[in-house]
Amino acid sequence: MWIIGHTALAYLMIKLKYRIAKKRLDPNLIIFIFIFANLIDSLHFGILRFFLHNQVGTVFYSLLWLFIFEKCKIIKKKDYTDLLIAATAQAIGDILFSGYYLLDRFNPTVYYIYGWNSTEHLIIGSVMVMLFLIIFLFSGDCFKLENHIQGIKKNLLTGFSLKKIFNNSFFPFYLFLLFYLFTLVQFVIFIMLFFDVLLNGILIFWMFLIVFSFFTFVMTAILFGFLSMFRKS
Repeated sequence: MWIIGHTALAYLMIKLKYRIAKKRLDPNLIIFIFIFANLIDSLHFGILRFFLHNQVGTVFYSLLWLFIFEKCKIIKKKDYTDLLIAATAQAIGDILFSGYYLLDRFNPTVYYIYGWNSTEHLIIGSVMVMLFLIIFLFSGDCFKLENHIQGIKKNLLTGFSLKKIFNNSFFPFYLFLLFYLFTLVQFVIFIMLFFDVLLNGILIFWMFLIVFSFFTFVMTAILFGFLSMFRKS
């Protein structure tokens, strides 16, 4: 599953939880939802994929980073549940579309319902990301995240120094920047992988590319601080 699908699924699951509880999502937590929704893909190479893309690896790797981030004082213990839900969302997404190792008596077996970039993957993924974008934009979460990111950037650049870079209060911005860069890389990879298919005008791939483009545009606008230009006064 692509980064946009994992992100959308995790956000929608946690947004529903907060909606039921009649609470609002903290913008700092949103950054970490995006990160934990794609966390196990940080080691996505060869045998390393097996070690993380199973129920044991996903839980332990997520707990490791929860512990590290908590010790760095950039998340709190109360965030553990939400971020574990985000990590679980990635596992669900991979079971649906990409492949996930469900350890059965220590015999690794890859499970998936639909293939990666299958018709079902591209259609369901597109609809899910569009739903994410609609809720993300109209709930105001996107603007809260933009304000949060721009506030951190302003503090970072005011009286800039090398020592200041390592202040843990700036880590959420670095993580969002990393998330954004991975989004850009995957966007380019998608175009490169399916360039010929896109030239042939296959509608499903164009639909997914348009959704991917809009997702990338929104994240770009948040990072560079021009999303509020599109907000109704």
